[in-house]
Amino acid sequence: MNAAIQQLRAEIIAPVWQLSPQRIIRLRSAFATLSDFFAHRTHALALLKMATSVVDHLEHHDNQSNAVDFLKEAMAHIVSLYEDDEQDPHREKETASRAYKRFLRLNISLIKGSPQSPNPGQTASELLDKLETLSKETSHLPHLLEQAGPLSPEDIQRASALLGKISAAINIVWAHLPSPPQ
Repeated sequence: MNAAIQQLRAEIIAPVWQLSPQRIIRLRSAFATLSDFFAHRTHALALLKMATSVVDHLEHHDNQSNAVDFLKEAMAHIVSLYEDDEQDPHREKETASRAYKRFLRLNISLIKGSPQSPNPGQTASELLDKLETLSKETSHLPHLLEQAGPLSPEDIQRASALLGKISAAINIVWAHLPSPPQ
């Protein structure tokens, strides 16, 4: 546990922020270790999930200064929550809510592995399993968004566009389902 915290501290103060494959592996390892530690703390887990999503994003995209800044801030919050002698659920909730508002502005998916075309060898059953997994992984998001407070007009537009895309995808899946046997 201490090694994971030391890793985050080192990354926070690192002057040059190019994510090498080794650094990504170390960050993911630290996040996984801390996920076990924070297993019973929803808001701390939300911070870890956002940080992991940013690392995943930065692995495939150029280092974006706003994403790197968010990642460093999230890691600092995680270290702080770990080091606090006394848990303060209200403070954790406020911290996670503020971070989530900033995370929304980054426009990075919380879902690991953004939507892609299916592998040619994937069966319909495997695709449905993937859809069920995505549903489970995102089930906490409405509650977290509710706690984040009111959305800006830009965030409302983005949410509306996302809901439209999700609705269209669901309609496509629905259209391809066979009629139930009679």
